[in-house]
Amino acid sequence: MRNKRPCSECRRWFVPDPRVGDRGRSCGASECMRKRRARTNRRWRAANPSYDPARRLSEKLAAAAPAWPRAPAPLGRVAWDVVQAEMGSKPSVILGDLVRVPLRAVQAEMRRQIREIKAEVGRVARPGAQAEIGAAP
Repeated sequence: MRNKRPCSECRRWFVPDPRVGDRGRSCGASECMRKRRARTNRRWRAANPSYDPARRLSEKLAAAAPAWPRAPAPLGRVAWDVVQAEMGSKPSVILGDLVRVPLRAVQAEMRRQIREIKAEVGRVARPGAQAEIGAAP
């Protein structure tokens, strides 16, 4: 039998889940788990003040240079140096990301459809169909 312990939030006694074992700190009540997670997140943010959720975007903005790297086919036709000169580096980086997101979604959808078409062709055109045609009287 597992040892009971008091919940760190509501102070009611509970038996920790066997998968968690002695590490269980709160009972299974959703309110207690939500409060415990919020407290843990506050502690982590206090211990890691330099972490920024928007870090990737700020690094991209800081690294924005006048010369743009090679872009995928549709974006390669855009004169990014002109865009950057007119808008500045921050908006042009954001604009580039906004264009890339739907482009990636379309490419993913195309790949999915190609897989479906190949599977359908494989199902419809059996390998032995040609031999059956030649054997007909």
